Amino acid sequence: TAGRLTEKASERRIYADRILAKDSNNYWGNVLLANSLMKTDDPNFEQAEAALRSAIAKDNSLPYAVEDLGKLLQARGRTEEADQVFVKLGEMLPDRFAPLRYRLALTAGDHEKALKLIDDFLKKNPDNTEALNTKAAGMREMQNWDGYVATNQRLVFVERNGGNAYNLACAHSLAGQEDSAYAWLFTAAELGFNDIEQYKSDEDLIPLHDDARWNNLLTKVEDSQKAEMAAYMQEMSRTAVQRQEKSLKVRGSDRAQDFELQDLNG
Repeated sequence: TAGRLTEKASERRIYADRILAKDSNNYWGNVLLANSLMKTDDPNFEQAEAALRSAIAKDNSLPYAVEDLGKLLQARGRTEEADQVFVKLGEMLPDRFAPLRYRLALTAGDHEKALKLIDDFLKKNPDNTEALNTKAAGMREMQNWDGYVATNQRLVFVERNGGNAYNLACAHSLAGQEDSAYAWLFTAAELGFNDIEQYKSDEDLIPLHDDARWNNLLTKVEDSQKAEMAAYMQEMSRTAVQRQEKSLKVRGSDRAQDFELQDLNG
C-alpha cells in the first residue's frame, strides 16, 4: 500500500525490490516494479512489460496489472495488442467506462467504430452517463443532430438536472426544433441552471435569439439566479452562529492581530 501511494519512481522501486526479494513472483511487487520503471526519465519498457506479465500470471483476477500493461503497449505503439488487453480489462470490469475509454483512444478518429463500441457498452450499461456524454460529443462532432438530441434525451432521463436539461435544449436548437429548445431551456432554469452569461453567449442558442420568447427566458433565468442567491443568503444567516462557533473551535484561542485600513471614503 505504501508503495502504491508514493509518487516518486525511486521510492516505488525501493518497495518493489523489498517485496520481490522475498517473493519474485509477488503480484504487487511486480506491479510496483513496472510502475517505477515506466516513471523514470529513461524507462525500461521491456522489463516493465515482463514484470506486468509476471503479475498477471500470478493473479489474473485483478485489473491493475492488466490496465498498466494496456497503457504500456499503447505508449509503445502496439495498438492491436493494447486493444486486446483493454478488451480483457473490459471483461474484468464490465460496468466501468474506463476500459472503453482506453479503446476509444485507439480508434484514431474512426467515429463509426467508436460509436459502435459505445453502443455495445450501452446495451449492457444503458444508464452510464460517461458513455452517454461521450456518445453525445461524438454525435455533435459528426453533426448528427437527431442522434445528438436522442442521446441528450437519454441523459435527462437518467439524471434530470439543470445542466442536462440545458444541453438537451442546445441539441434541439441545433436540430432546428425551436419549441422543444425553449421548453427545455425554461426547464433548465427551473432546475437551477441559471448562469445568465452562459445563456447569452452560447452560440448553440443563437438561432433562438429572434424569437419573442428569448427575453422571457432571460427574465426567468435572472429570477432563478436571484432566488438561489436569496436562499443562499438566508441559509448563511441561519447558520451564522454555528459557523462562528465552529470557526472559533478550530482556531482555538488564537486571535487576529490588530490592524487598520482606510474605508471607502478614504
